[in-house]
Amino acid sequence: MYERRLSLRFKDTLKQLRELQAERLTRECSDMFAAARILQMHKNKKVPYNPVDDGFVFSNADIETYIQRRDRKEQAYAATR
Repeated sequence: MYERRLSLRFKDTLKQLRELQAERLTRECSDMFAAARILQMHKNKKVPYNPVDDGFVFSNADIETYIQRRDRKEQAYAATR
């Protein structure tokens, strides 16, 4: 009986963990999209940008990598049409 309770508690905890991870991933994707738009705006204005000023935890290098990957995906999609 004790093992069963522990097993159920473990399953519940694991479910909560997965839900939190999914929420965090969704939030990170949304934040990265926003950070990329802001960085591109600053680049267009030729003004330096520090993502920390807007509360992001990403570095400029992280955002640049995201932009490059996104652009390559868009190019690949356009090439397969």
